[in-house]
Amino acid sequence: MPPFNEYTLSILFTRIPLEIEMAKKSPQTPDLLKLKAEVTRRSYCIEVDVEDFLAVERAEDILGGGPLGNKSICDQLTALLRAAEVEYNGHFGPNYFFSMDIEEDTKRNHGKILTIIRNQIIKARRYVARMDKQKA
Repeated sequence: MPPFNEYTLSILFTRIPLEIEMAKKSPQTPDLLKLKAEVTRRSYCIEVDVEDFLAVERAEDILGGGPLGNKSICDQLTALLRAAEVEYNGHFGPNYFFSMDIEEDTKRNHGKILTIIRNQIIKARRYVARMDKQKA
């Protein structure tokens, strides 16, 4: 193959738009240029106080589920949201990460999610306070 010079480069670069234009007009070519990306899931992050996050982690570690025998935050959010991706392990700070399908992304579900996390934090605070009191 000969080395590229200005002439061969100009032919290459003028040919590419021409081929794209021909592909748009050709009935035999599938219309690949009208691709469209659609949002199917949304991801969220809820940041909480470090002490609250640690209380929930501690309570869930000791009890194997949520505080006082309830389901964990992960279990509850997974039950609420179909195929939810729930992550909270402290590696990225005191955050609860989750995603939901677009159909589930409603104010009502956001309220339920916040209520689940808030209730779990309240229960974990009580549980950890009781455990610390028993140790003293």
